[in-house]
Amino acid sequence: MLIYYSGTVVPRESETMEFTPLLRSGAANSGILNFDSLIIRNPLFGMTLNNNPRRDNDEFSHVVAARVKSKAADKESGNNPVINAIFVADIDLISDGIFDLAERQSIQALGIEMKLDNIKFVLNCVDSLAGEEDFISLRNRRDDSRTLDWVETLTSGAVEKRSAAEKAARTAEEERLADANQELRDKIAELEKDTTMDELAKLREIQMLQSALSRKVEVDTVDIERESEAEIQAIKASSEREIAAVKGQFRFWAIVLPPLPAILLGLIIGFSRVRNERRMIIDERRVNRA
Repeated sequence: MLIYYSGTVVPRESETMEFTPLLRSGAANSGILNFDSLIIRNPLFGMTLNNNPRRDNDEFSHVVAARVKSKAADKESGNNPVINAIFVADIDLISDGIFDLAERQSIQALGIEMKLDNIKFVLNCVDSLAGEEDFISLRNRRDDSRTLDWVETLTSGAVEKRSAAEKAARTAEEERLADANQELRDKIAELEKDTTMDELAKLREIQMLQSALSRKVEVDTVDIERESEAEIQAIKASSEREIAAVKGQFRFWAIVLPPLPAILLGLIIGFSRVRNERRMIIDERRVNRA
């Protein structure tokens, strides 16, 4: 399943409906982003998408789609309307881009191959709500391409290392920005406590200091973000090289090892035939080279 910018859905504590989760995110590599973290506000260009927002994983598995049904008692009473619906927290689950990706089954720019189940999921939801269960089991059948557990184990270490390094870089960035802002607040507080200046002069000094330090903080923010982004990109590049090296080793051995049994078998058969032929030669026909 490919979901671009999904929300999450949780049942109310006092709700009497049947709540059945249908789609969940992974518990180990998912989290929640605020809307302000997902966009960049620009006074000239308005809101633009942040292509690399800070992603903090949590330990929860977030429900992306769920089925909501009225309970049997509510249906029999007839007091409340009967509800039988499937809620998906992302309308782009079956957008035009999803159809295009499902047809091509790859993202050529990134070199990623994928088999999307978005369309099958929506069709299964429609059939389930309509009470038609015949085609659901057929759509759920797919080629099961198992990955090598050893490869996943080796590459998962690089991915976890990259995530930890990215989180550390983000934390260091926040600490440096917090220190810069704290410096601004400390200097303003120091001026406010100065009793040798009158209020008007103090106000002018504070405004000048705020303006100067604000520009400094803005410059420092840009520099810190640039350094942090460069560090994160370096971490990603190093992680991708490690993963590519592991895959390259397995690719090399996958090419070299399969023909070895056939080559060894051919050598054994060849040597055995030569030896048998030599045994069948009579002694009178042998050449004495002594």
